[in-house]
Amino acid sequence: MTFISFVTNDTCESIPNKFSNKPTFTIYMLDNKGNVWQENNYEGNGIFSGKDFFELLAEINGIKYRDEAVRAYLMDIDEKDSLIYPNIVRDIKKWRKWKNVPIYECEQKGYFYTIPEEDGDESYNEYYDDYDIDDTFDD
Repeated sequence: MTFISFVTNDTCESIPNKFSNKPTFTIYMLDNKGNVWQENNYEGNGIFSGKDFFELLAEINGIKYRDEAVRAYLMDIDEKDSLIYPNIVRDIKKWRKWKNVPIYECEQKGYFYTIPEEDGDESYNEYYDDYDIDDTFDD
């Protein structure tokens, strides 16, 4: 089984899938036209409440095929700056509206988490400390 997951735009949290050892939580995917998809139990397949992330990425960027959107998402970071991205957030009330900010893939695919050991392993979210999300919230 292959999984894909992302890091939320608002909290920089990995989105666990229902098969992982972490509990799922409600997430929202937003597009630039005001549509919102609420997912309560993510399955790790890139689909949020029936809407495929890569199909949406294709639609909002005028890309004809889903596979082309996957390739565009996976291309070099410099070229990704020209993409229009869906948002994936945990707290839609604080996020308020769509913003064109990149969405990062979760390296653990929402499944392959290690359990922190008692000897002081860093928590998973510390991995994402390099992402600056402070400027993504509205005042």
